[in-house]
Amino acid sequence: MTDLEKEVIQSITPLDFQAYLKERGWQLYGKLANKASLWQSNSKKILLPLQRDLVDYEHRVYDLLNDLQAFEKRSLQSILTDLTHAQADILRIYAFKDDVKNNLPLEAISTLINSSINLFSATARSITNPQPVYQGKAPKEINSFVEKLRMGHTEKGSFVLVLENPITPQLIESDDISNEPFDRQVSIKLCQNIASLLNNMANISIGSFDDNMMRGISSNFCDALAEITDVCGDKGAFIDLTWAPVRPIKKEWNISHKFSIVPAMSGTLREMSRILKEKTPETNVEIEGYVIKLIANTASSSQGGRIHIFDTNSHRLIAIDLDPKQYTQALDAHKNDNKLRFIGNLDKSTKPKSLINIVTMEQMNG
Repeated sequence: MTDLEKEVIQSITPLDFQAYLKERGWQLYGKLANKASLWQSNSKKILLPLQRDLVDYEHRVYDLLNDLQAFEKRSLQSILTDLTHAQADILRIYAFKDDVKNNLPLEAISTLINSSINLFSATARSITNPQPVYQGKAPKEINSFVEKLRMGHTEKGSFVLVLENPITPQLIESDDISNEPFDRQVSIKLCQNIASLLNNMANISIGSFDDNMMRGISSNFCDALAEITDVCGDKGAFIDLTWAPVRPIKKEWNISHKFSIVPAMSGTLREMSRILKEKTPETNVEIEGYVIKLIANTASSSQGGRIHIFDTNSHRLIAIDLDPKQYTQALDAHKNDNKLRFIGNLDKSTKPKSLINIVTMEQMNG
């Protein structure tokens, strides 16, 4: 046992151990006076020391940790991380899993961290305001949640990024998942979104994509997950979320929390993202160019009409429906060979793309 391990063991209380064991399905079946408690999971039994002033307390705890390491088939460092962060959900992202490589280029690490933050942010936004694409800055309440996220120590066994989502402790037990606090809802939704994406990718076939597949999942979420997968090596990304022991998860909620995303899935994730973007109007787009076609709604322009304008900023053809006053202004610009400038939302689902919800229209000389 190293000095560091001794220091960590001293920081973990018996209550932390009990919450950890309960959360993982261990059952208390006896006590040895006030000195230790006995726990059982199937045929496995362990002893938890309760008195920290016992002479051999550290060695007893170290033996317990070794037993847990063997039972759970996880590293001692991973178990210690969970025990010392009993009030946080822990998200682990494994890059180069089971590989001797335990480092990444700085640029890849930066991508991994930023994409993980984007994954949490997109998940949080989908709870408060479900949208296929999120544009612009996130609301203050979402930023406040993201600011509470913490990065834990990286762990051995390939490269492991550890992210901590602080969780509100459970004071009253509830069977209703909708009663969970926002911080826990984000962890649950993140797992549900990944599970839904993986299930859809397993069942999708050419031409079978349906908007219902992506209900509650955003383009931002797909892009973040694809970027994480891309930098995690030839085996892809392995993602594991461990629930905070202070707020146990109900087994009947049946929430998957371990995922394997192979590199081949990255392309499908990006295609799903592209489709969502194509179906979603782009907001506050500036269009500037010359009118190249006018289509009146009637024989006269009294009912307005549609124009086609070649946007000199993006070099693309844009259709715009105008009311009578706007259409007259467009006729005047076309006659005088003047540019028009618009600001509105760009609907990319039409051919040609169309500008809708116009907030600005002005004629420019020359």
